[in-house]
Formats: sequence, structure tokens, C-alpha cells
Amino acid sequence: MRNTITGLLICLCISVFGQQMEVPYTMHNGFGEIKERSFGGLDFRAFDPESVWGKMNIETTGAPEGYSVQRSETDIRQFVWQSYTQGKFSNETMLEFVEGWGIDTTSENLTREFIKCYVHVAIKKENDSTYLYIIDTNNDHDFSDEIIHTAALYDYKKVDSLYREHKHTFRYQYFTNNQVKWREAEILIIENDRKDFMPYLINFPHHAKGEIEHNGVKYPLYFQFAGGNRLQTEDEIEVMHPLDSSMVSKDQFIIIGRTGYKVLGANPSKEVLLLEKVALSAESSIAQKGFMVPEIAGVEFSTGDSIRLSDYRGKYVLLYIWATWCGPCYLTLPKLVALNDSISKDELQIFSAHLHSNSEVLPEVLQKNSIHWPQVLNTTCVSDLEDDFALRGVPYSFLINPEGRIIETGIHHKAKMVVAIREAIAEDSRE
Repeated sequence: MRNTITGLLICLCISVFGQQMEVPYTMHNGFGEIKERSFGGLDFRAFDPESVWGKMNIETTGAPEGYSVQRSETDIRQFVWQSYTQGKFSNETMLEFVEGWGIDTTSENLTREFIKCYVHVAIKKENDSTYLYIIDTNNDHDFSDEIIHTAALYDYKKVDSLYREHKHTFRYQYFTNNQVKWREAEILIIENDRKDFMPYLINFPHHAKGEIEHNGVKYPLYFQFAGGNRLQTEDEIEVMHPLDSSMVSKDQFIIIGRTGYKVLGANPSKEVLLLEKVALSAESSIAQKGFMVPEIAGVEFSTGDSIRLSDYRGKYVLLYIWATWCGPCYLTLPKLVALNDSISKDELQIFSAHLHSNSEVLPEVLQKNSIHWPQVLNTTCVSDLEDDFALRGVPYSFLINPEGRIIETGIHHKAKMVVAIREAIAEDSRE
């Protein structure tokens, strides 16, 4: 099996045009140095043939009886664009994709040619403890020449060993430098430990590697496309910070000293990471640890009163961004409710902003879950909630000190969240 996806290594030099930089990268199989693991899901349900996704269905053969065939795209924007150019759906629907997903139909990273930028997987629940799957590894749309596998159960503590023992190799096509090429990549499919969400989890273990030079020192940059859920995209990228291994997404900064390298995205056709070099100060308003939190203003949902995040300056605040449509958000709510009921408001205030939540559903959700802290449904941020906080998804959280400075991010993920919050507050108080 080839260790690198690309056969030709590129000289890792940097081209600087004004303040914008192009950092060449090479693609490799495996998680590499990246510690954060993210998975997409596979479900048994089929799309309605009359729905837009149903119309993009690709016929396959050879799947045994009882198996459900699912498709996972390696480049979702390319797949949508080529489906449109093949007449699978209307101009109006394509316009919705352009506006909703920010698809640039003139991008040099897209081709009108239909390419196999996906992989098909056939899945079946054999019994309560056995989940089976088949991968169309050669991408010939035929499962009859493939092997049936039993899915291992997900364990977040053992993802690396699961990868080593259960990874598979498959072939797909990608578009680069005005050419369609074949590439070998890896895929990991495992049984989800939470069947109420998705029965299977899927990831394309990969990492891209580049390098930047700052004040004469070279720093390696490792990043993934869409947390491993895609293998090519212009904007869904997550770069591992070379100093603290935290993950930096599009529109966030790789901060070295007081210099910020803003992640603008990637150009897969040229195989370059796009950065912008920016001088920062401690008072810069950036949704990252060590900087001032961007303002959030709006109307408190229950009272109708105007409210701002900065109204709570002078006390520690846990900002929790979530949405009524977000399944994982509901798993965190009980921890937040317990925290809100057990901690003094003089010590910590919880504040929630919503990402496209349903105003008709929210009252029932708040009542059912006994949520009694400020909820801002329609925010008027400096620009937009997603942009200002460079959200990769929800839920997400920021722990903010009395000055309005972010001292921790993603703290809701901690198994012992209350302990982690108290430790972060204690450390901040000592500084």
C-alpha cells in the first residue's frame, strides 16, 4: 500500500504576494500528526427518488440482498456541480447550492466532466451486535467482486488502533491542474456506539503537509479536509497549529508571537494552502484563545429584551453556540443545565447564541430541558455568527474571562466539564 496519496513530492517553498501566501502541500494517507478525529455518518435510509439527492443517485450492482447502498463524496462541491451539468436537477436548485454552500461555479477546482469523486458502501445490520459493510474499493459500481467486513465498535480512546486494524484502500478520481486523475486513499468504517444518531461512522484518514517560515524558523503545517470527511474542498479545512496542536479552521489564525496567519482556504487544483499574514494585538477581536471575544447582540428569546454578550463583562461567561436542529447539541444540554443549577451566577454566567434555530420549536426545547439562561436567536454580530466565530459546526463553546478575553474553547467536550471550567478560571485568576 502506498503511504502517500500523491506520488510526486513538491518543494515546500512559500510564495508571498503582498500579505497573501501560497503554501504548497503534499497529501498523505493516515492521520499523521493530527490528533483530532472527526467522523461522518452512514445510515440505512435511502433518499426519496424525487428529492434532489435522490436524483443524484448512481446505480450500482452486486450488493447482496438486504444491504443498503450508500455514497460518500470525496469532493461534495464537485459532485453537486457535475450532477447539475449532467442535468440531474434544475437551475433554481443549483442556485440554492451556490448561495447556501458558496459554490463558485467558475472555480478552477471544478470540472463539468463527470468524475468518480465518491465511494459507495453497502451496509447491513445482521443482528443487534453485528454490523456488516462492503466497500466498492475499485469504484466500478459493482460489489460482486468485493469482500464483506464486520464493523468494529467505535471507541474514542482507540481510534488509532481501529485505524491500523480496520482501514481499507479505495480508488477515486479528483480534478487538479485541469486534469482528472486517479488516486488511492484510505477509508475507515466502524460501528457507531450511539445508534440513535447514525449506525455507522466513516472517515477518510488523511493529512496534508506544508511548511511556513516565521522569523527564520520553519514550522510544519498539517491539515485535513473537512475533518477527514472529505478529500478535497476549498474552504472546509482544519490546520493543526504548529505550537499547541489545536485545530484552526478557515478564517481563524495560526498565531505565532503577535503575527497571525489567517487561513483563507485551499486551492486543491494547485495543491496550495492559502494564508494571509496579519499583524495582531492582544486587543484584536478574534474567536480564539487569548483574544477578545467578538460581540454578539440581539434579542433575548424569552423576554424580548435587547441583550449583548458584553453586558456580562466583569464576570466569567460560558458562551454556548447551538441549534435546535443539531442532534449532538442535545447531548450537551444536560451537562449545561446541571452546571447552571449548581454554580453561582456571580462565578459564571451561561450565554447561548443560536445558529439558524427554529423559533417555533425552541420554546418547547427550553421548557422540556429546563434551560434558564439567556438565549439569543437572531444575532446581529459584527458580520455574521458563523464568520465571526469561524464555526466548523455546532455545538461549540467559549469560556470568557471578566475582561472579555477567551481563555478556553470547546470546553463543553470535556468529560469533567465543571472541573475543567473551574481549573481554567483558577488559572486565569492567577495570571
